[in-house]
Amino acid sequence: MREMGWMLTALNPDHPQDESIWYYLESNLENGTEHLSRLFSEVSLIRYEGALAVTETRALVDYVLSTPIVQSAADRTIEGEFHGRVAALETAIQWDLASRGEIHISKHMGMFFARR
Repeated sequence: MREMGWMLTALNPDHPQDESIWYYLESNLENGTEHLSRLFSEVSLIRYEGALAVTETRALVDYVLSTPIVQSAADRTIEGEFHGRVAALETAIQWDLASRGEIHISKHMGMFFARR
């Protein structure tokens, strides 16, 4: 979901544009094996790669607005200013969809298997 970084930055300027939507989590697919290895003797990861082809502005904006990063930014920002950022994001997404037909968003999912 790195493709969504610019969307988060549009609503929360403190968010690093090149970071994924869940970058702040302590454990994730990139470092989960290291974390789990402290507790388990065997750890393996099975990845499930995939992607979304988003074609609706409102669905994408609603998802971005539901993230903790953006909710925190909304709480810290003057209401009118935040609504202006949301409107600008909607316009940018509409323009992107009009020019490309869809917005491709990669999904990085997986499951850890651990044994003591």
